[in-house]
Amino acid sequence: MTKGEFYQTIEQFITGMLPEQFANYTPELVSGINQTGEYTGLVLRTEEENIAPVINLDEMYEKYGLYEELEMLMAVANDVTEIYESEDKIRVENMRQDAIRVRDDYEYAKGKLFLSMASMPRKESNLSDLHKQVGDLQVQVRIMIGQMWTQNEAVNASIVVNEELLKNWEKGFDEVYEEATKNMSKILPTVIEPMDQLLKEMSPAVNMDFENDIPLLVVRNQSQNHGAANLFLPGIMDELADRVGGSYLIIPSSVHEVLILPPSMMEDGLNKDMVTDVEKMIQEINETFVSPEDRLSDHAYYYDAERKEISIASEALLHIDHALSTTQKKMDVENQTPQVMVDEVAKNIIEDVIHPNFS
Repeated sequence: MTKGEFYQTIEQFITGMLPEQFANYTPELVSGINQTGEYTGLVLRTEEENIAPVINLDEMYEKYGLYEELEMLMAVANDVTEIYESEDKIRVENMRQDAIRVRDDYEYAKGKLFLSMASMPRKESNLSDLHKQVGDLQVQVRIMIGQMWTQNEAVNASIVVNEELLKNWEKGFDEVYEEATKNMSKILPTVIEPMDQLLKEMSPAVNMDFENDIPLLVVRNQSQNHGAANLFLPGIMDELADRVGGSYLIIPSSVHEVLILPPSMMEDGLNKDMVTDVEKMIQEINETFVSPEDRLSDHAYYYDAERKEISIASEALLHIDHALSTTQKKMDVENQTPQVMVDEVAKNIIEDVIHPNFS
């Protein structure tokens, strides 16, 4: 059964497989958007009830698409019944009502604005989300409309600020972005902690040996949910530079957090081999351990503490190489310094660029 056939079968026959209390419901296929991109959803409506949970049919297809038709319909009907009869239905309806209110009332919505990072699949789906672009990273503005619990974990339910919302509010994106930035310290405050501390928090019952401290730092938010965006809050990158003692490498672990590789872990400084190795590691971890909706980037990033700039690490290398090349050419043209002195000056320049001293 193809995905299109699956959709049609569900729309035509699902109500006949549901319990009697669903007799007055009408199935409707709708388009939905989440961190993995666009999906086809199913809602059941009545004349009295216009607010309903959206059931992700793409996920249902992955679970039941290879079943025989009758068995598939029974399985989907069972899942739909559980969703509609669970306590989550009330919560979802409340959130959808909240979504309607924030659509029309900016004064109500602005206290719920926050920053979030777009996942790799969402970026690749070419959705026209409004955002601030940094390298291949996209910082979005979202509206928090509640929390859902999935496998005993709280997940922030939110919607992305788009052109339609800005039109309703009669606001520009920069103004809304600034408001979201202000909110972060109140609703999703930043947490910066050593990697070993995070591991201890995650596995308190496991006897792990942390005698050799892990020098990596973790940047996240207090909820541990979609906290990579906290890196882009005012002052955070400079605070990290103060803590680690200079420029540093950024590993985009997931949309939930980023890792900071301090200068002490870059013995030979920022170089091509190191960047290649780190990006290979990031890509392997993304493919093996990180779910698609949580993947942030396959690239390492570099924060230049002197220039106060963040860029993809490979592009930072080009800047360093260009600076060294320009300096060397100037020395060659002037040709007023003995070669021994030129070699010594070049060595000092390289040391200053790769191991900057910010004391």
